Amino acid sequence: MSLALPKVSISVEDSISPRSARSSPSPRSPSKRDRKGVLGYYAYRKETEYVGAPPPADATEYGLKNAMHLTGEADLQAAFRMLDERQEGVLHLDQARDWLMCAGWVLPEDDLDHALTMQVKGGITYLERAKFSLSQLFEVLKYLKQEKRNTSVEELTEAFTKLSDKGDRIR
Repeated sequence: MSLALPKVSISVEDSISPRSARSSPSPRSPSKRDRKGVLGYYAYRKETEYVGAPPPADATEYGLKNAMHLTGEADLQAAFRMLDERQEGVLHLDQARDWLMCAGWVLPEDDLDHALTMQVKGGITYLERAKFSLSQLFEVLKYLKQEKRNTSVEELTEAFTKLSDKGDRIR
């Protein structure tokens, strides 16, 4: 007895269709990403304004594109929610530093801490801020973009080489 299996053909469009089209419809309206599918998502990414760190000045010399991807406002909001484990709506200093790293900043921790604890209002500098809201962190991003340059690929390579003692592993 032989068993005949039906022939199934799958097109490229079927394999990249949005999840909502493959599963049963949900009562909520589809998200922007669901409406556009994966290819639409990539187009959306191209349109995204990146608000995070600027790319390293020497990025193009190393064949890197001139943008720090995943640093759009929605991406950084998601990073904030991920780091805000207690769902307080604020991040403590170490979490805020991690958030700046999520935003693409590759600077020594002292520089990041300085940017976080430095708030200038009316000529008065406020130090040692304990907690940071998302809006305050976006202000820190603006400050960093105006006052600092991101670490270059060459500087980062040198730092990793130092950490590895010129070996193949970081110790």
